[in-house]
Amino acid sequence: MDFIKIDDYLKKHLNEFRYNHTLRVVEMGEILCDKFNYEDVDKVKAACYLHDSGKNIGSEKILDIIRKEGYVLSEYELNNIHIFHGVASMTIARDEFNIKDQEVIDSIRFHVTGRENMTMIDKIVFLADFFELGRDYERVYKSRDAALVEGDLDKALLLSYNSIIGYLVSDNKFIHEDTIKARNFLLMNK
Repeated sequence: MDFIKIDDYLKKHLNEFRYNHTLRVVEMGEILCDKFNYEDVDKVKAACYLHDSGKNIGSEKILDIIRKEGYVLSEYELNNIHIFHGVASMTIARDEFNIKDQEVIDSIRFHVTGRENMTMIDKIVFLADFFELGRDYERVYKSRDAALVEGDLDKALLLSYNSIIGYLVSDNKFIHEDTIKARNFLLMNK
């Protein structure tokens, strides 16, 4: 994996805020790999680096990518196109960097919404994005502590979903069904 090439790409295609966030997500991904003895660190690192690679490309370009990938969106999804930057980022990873590993591709794709039956890499990338150390607000602390202090990745995920859903409900925003399914899957499989 050519992380220098990826880093150069991100410096050109992300704004400063998003680029710095990405570096913190990579760092947290490595911390979580260490904490949970996950050995595929390079896969996590690649997914963390590329998770937001499509974030700053604009809604029209994201919509173009989604349509080319064969997604058919509901009216609610079209009005919330920003949640599909995971799909745009997935295509950048696949097409620009020739990443074929399905676990890496999927973890990038689902880092925004989560999904049912998440793999270890899915969980690490999702949580690294949710509570990287630059995220300094109340609603991430419990999830971060569950993972890093208690060593309970599924509890950290459940707390993150509860936080995300609570925030979206209080702000009267769209909640993607994958997020609800991911949360319910965790509850049913405790």
